[in-house]
Amino acid sequence: MIKSKFYLIRGDGEPIYIGFTNRPIKQRFTEHKADKDFSGYEKVTIEKLDELNYEFTWNEDILYKNANEVSVRENQLIIEYGTQNSKYQKAIGGGQVWTYEKWFVRNNRDNPKFLGMSEIEIESWIADERAIDVYLDNFVNNMKNPVDVYLSSFVGNMKKHLTNT
Repeated sequence: MIKSKFYLIRGDGEPIYIGFTNRPIKQRFTEHKADKDFSGYEKVTIEKLDELNYEFTWNEDILYKNANEVSVRENQLIIEYGTQNSKYQKAIGGGQVWTYEKWFVRNNRDNPKFLGMSEIEIESWIADERAIDVYLDNFVNNMKNPVDVYLSSFVGNMKKHLTNT
């Protein structure tokens, strides 16, 4: 099941951004807080508004139809909540509807790994891969740059020598 969850971000209670995700909303909110400057607001919150669910399919025509429905619903919510003029809504690089799903179908349709697997098994495999990707991304992003570690150790050792003289 591909679940497209629509959400609203509010800044001090006012609607400032409508989006959707096929991942957990809280995870997406964390990414938005890192990518967008919400410093002009004392309180920024997120709430789920709607959800559209689709069965996995290898049929690209159906996949594109489903992605278009998600885009149409997102635009309806943008108008309904009046966020179309928000600087966050106008951010560059948005509007990628189901990019991963389209890539996956295009690149794996004839992959023997998936032959004989049911749609539920494929969806489970995709969910597991995404979980691993998120874990690895968080792990790698929290790693310190080796040069920083070296310089920190170097400076730390220098401080000890300077304070002992």
